[in-house]
Amino acid sequence: MPNIYSPAPVKLASVTEPVDGELRSVATVTAMTRTLADAIAFNDLTLAPLASIAALAAIVAPIDGQLRFVRGQGAYVFDSAAAFVLSPWTVLANDATPGAWVAADAHETARTTYVPCNQIHGISDGAQSEYNLANGDTVPVSSTSVGFGSGGGFLNKLFSTHATNTYGYAISLDRHLIHGATLSTATLRMGIGGMAGAPTVRSKVSIIRHERNFGWLGAVDWLYSVGNSFQYDVSAFTTYQPRNLVFTPDQNNVIDLALYSYTAMIGDMNGTNVVASMVAYHSIALAMTSIPDARR
Repeated sequence: MPNIYSPAPVKLASVTEPVDGELRSVATVTAMTRTLADAIAFNDLTLAPLASIAALAAIVAPIDGQLRFVRGQGAYVFDSAAAFVLSPWTVLANDATPGAWVAADAHETARTTYVPCNQIHGISDGAQSEYNLANGDTVPVSSTSVGFGSGGGFLNKLFSTHATNTYGYAISLDRHLIHGATLSTATLRMGIGGMAGAPTVRSKVSIIRHERNFGWLGAVDWLYSVGNSFQYDVSAFTTYQPRNLVFTPDQNNVIDLALYSYTAMIGDMNGTNVVASMVAYHSIALAMTSIPDARR
């Protein structure tokens, strides 16, 4: 009766062949055929798709360079020198084999998007401070309060001359954000010209989130916890210059678009040395990291 051999999947390293003059035996042949059968079984596993990421992680003692396919995710190669970065683009073995399964497709873990400042959806009344924007106290944008420049989508403010009052702008950020990512910074990019010196009240910026189901009637969370939750332009002032005001959140900055809507608030310059139309708010650069899923 012939012997039935069940191959064990093993990556092919070498095959031992009989040479002329040796005594031929079954063992000299089966050692070679079993090695080949094991290698074929190993290749069959490589081509057979796995049902899930969990099945990939369950593979025992994966070896460097091993290739597997996961349905709906694509190809993964085990790299014995790799470390876990972000699922599902890196997957650790359940048995703690050193290294990680690394997805063959490129994954965008960070991105910066640019929000034009002419996309404001509200402006505070002249008798209100910019902080009222957090409660939705805005009036429609009008030609008497704000102008839109034709160059590069600039938003040009016609400044108040009140000693303590200043306008505030509200800009919706939702369509520029990525669900699940972390907002690292938001940089207000602006330009100043034609002023004799620094204004009494400098430009400032903040970001809030409010519950999507309740809108402005729901609770408001600030993304910055220090002071009055705004970050101010404190850099050296010259007459003509571009300026970047960097807002760095310290709370509530893992983006959850299912539960929250996000709004940037810009507090305008005001007071001594301010000249109407001599500042242009160009854009807000939203820098996001730890992007969880590139399939957008």
